[in-house]
Amino acid sequence: MKSLGALAQSTASDGAAKIPALFTDRYEFNMAQVYRAEGMGRIAVFELCYRKLPEHRNYIAVAGMAEAVEFLSGFRFTAEECAWLRERSRYSEAFVTSLENLRFTGDVYAPRFARLY
Repeated sequence: MKSLGALAQSTASDGAAKIPALFTDRYEFNMAQVYRAEGMGRIAVFELCYRKLPEHRNYIAVAGMAEAVEFLSGFRFTAEECAWLRERSRYSEAFVTSLENLRFTGDVYAPRFARLY
């Protein structure tokens, strides 16, 4: 079995670096397992935002939206990633099995690219 670091070195079919679905913290997995166990399978909403502008800055610029959408479009747990989670014995088999078929099916709402705000 590969280490988590080795899994992070995975590549997509086109040879580009692939960000693994495991590239998050345990808190997110723990919360997802609890949501599933409690039957909370409804639509979820997530936001990506900033809290405070850096000192001496008075604007933000939107960039990287194409990469973000590409990541979401290809988001999936590989068999190796699911095996890695199973080896940790932290997560139920039902939860890990549910990750095998998890795909992003939502909508992305974002400010226009390269626009200053």
